[in-house]
Amino acid sequence: MKMLIEKYNLDINLASLRGWRPIHLVLGQESKAMAVECLQYLLSKGADVNVQNYNGVSPLHKAASEGRENCLQILIDAGADVHTQDNEGQKPIDLCKMWGHRVCAKRLSHAMWKADKKHQLQQMCKLESIKALCERKQRQFLQREQRELNICNVMAFESWLLKKGLPWPSRTLLDLSQVQHHSLTLRKLAGQIATPIPSLSTLLRGNASDSVLSMQHRYRRQKPWNLSTNLDSEPATSLCRPALIRLGVEAEKLPQHDFTSFLFLFKDPFGNPVIQIDNIGRVCPMPDLPYEVLHQSLYPHTWMPRLEVPQDLRPVHIFNLKHRRPPGPEHWWTDQMALSLRVTLDPIFLSSLQSHVSTYCSTKALSPRTESLGFPKETPSIQSEASSL
Repeated sequence: MKMLIEKYNLDINLASLRGWRPIHLVLGQESKAMAVECLQYLLSKGADVNVQNYNGVSPLHKAASEGRENCLQILIDAGADVHTQDNEGQKPIDLCKMWGHRVCAKRLSHAMWKADKKHQLQQMCKLESIKALCERKQRQFLQREQRELNICNVMAFESWLLKKGLPWPSRTLLDLSQVQHHSLTLRKLAGQIATPIPSLSTLLRGNASDSVLSMQHRYRRQKPWNLSTNLDSEPATSLCRPALIRLGVEAEKLPQHDFTSFLFLFKDPFGNPVIQIDNIGRVCPMPDLPYEVLHQSLYPHTWMPRLEVPQDLRPVHIFNLKHRRPPGPEHWWTDQMALSLRVTLDPIFLSSLQSHVSTYCSTKALSPRTESLGFPKETPSIQSEASSL
């Protein structure tokens, strides 16, 4: 094989009439102990580890059916696809189970688990990148909507002044809380931080020199806490700290962004999940993840936590609890209590209970209508209870 490849430069992936390659043939029973050395040599010369014959059999299928554990591990380390299928829909692990190679099946099962976890991690990273892109688009959409709303508010305020015949107010009267109160409320409900909005005269003049930072210092000047009587001195201390700093060992987890009313998740006619951005289009390509995982990641507020506290402190009706016998119209509440609490009750309550039972027995005995209506006479159990009391 070395002479044919190195001296005569033959193709390392030369196929036979049935599509067998040299990497298939070295895994047969004829190679015996030389199979590992031949396989390593072919892989070092660039043999395709996932090549298939006309029946869809890959080198991993061949090693699994022959039960070659060492060759199986070499193929897995070289990047062989453990989930590949032949023309009959069989995977390499299926051939191991068919021929009874338990050690090879265990090794393939471990490799398949690692491949699935790696694929899931890649798809989750892909989903996080999609979420970051959608969050940026949502922020841009809200900012554009806020600018349009500001312009509409300014035009409405100007038309109202012209209609009333009022003079144009000064710069100080156009406060943020008066002109842009409605737009700020909408932005707070959208979950965005309200940025300072310039005054009406600035918007009409089109002065672009005022930056957001200068407007913030102009309209929202924060006064630091200073214990000193000298106002020109620096603050002695500060009670505020960044929200991400925690005094404990573990850092605080930021709440996941919820895309409700911006992203729409649904299934197409073939059952595949589809993400639709409002007024923009579909997200493509989609990550290969289940629908439930996508729904939980995009809408975290709709999923309840695993542990609900308190779990057992809920109001429950007394009739919904399990009893020794269900309460009915033929039983009195005293009968139920007499069965469970007659030993622990005090003598005063026992005497009142005895008088009640005796009155009930006499009433049932003197009432002829109850017998005519089909109610049974006093049972010996109640009389025995009365006598025991």
